[in-house]
Amino acid sequence: MKAPLPTVAGVGPSCQWLPPGAWKTVLDFFKEQYPQVDVETWTTRMAKGEVMDDTGRRVDLQTAYRVGACIFYYRELENEKVIPYVEHVLYQDEHILVADKPHFLPVIPSGRFLHQTLLVRLQKDHNLEGGSICFLLPLNLTKLNMPIRSSRIPKHGICLKVVSEYQG
Repeated sequence: MKAPLPTVAGVGPSCQWLPPGAWKTVLDFFKEQYPQVDVETWTTRMAKGEVMDDTGRRVDLQTAYRVGACIFYYRELENEKVIPYVEHVLYQDEHILVADKPHFLPVIPSGRFLHQTLLVRLQKDHNLEGGSICFLLPLNLTKLNMPIRSSRIPKHGICLKVVSEYQG
């Protein structure tokens, strides 16, 4: 599903599927589901058109709760710590970008990291939209490659595993 909100500064919108429940409005659900985000923040986001449903309609204070709907919004973090380690692009052409991720840099936005992630940095710095995230799995560090190690496949190559289809 393509998000109805664009990627801004490398950050795509977050999404929340609405589970079964007795909430009357989307705002009621968000107040209970995300108590760390005050109501004023949600109402400001809604007023700016930064909360939308999966049909592309703006969500406002009175938008009825609809089980199974997907709500898109921008997540904000105050005082996100800057991670001083820098990723390096090893290869790039019109189809592929290969980057060396430094230790301690999260791959995707999660928890207390949003802008300080490999995905957001690469999207922002290289104008990327969507694509697949792949990882190089060193043959000597993972059990996932046991079939490769135990077979007669030459051990000179690399193994890439697609772990996520990301829609920016």
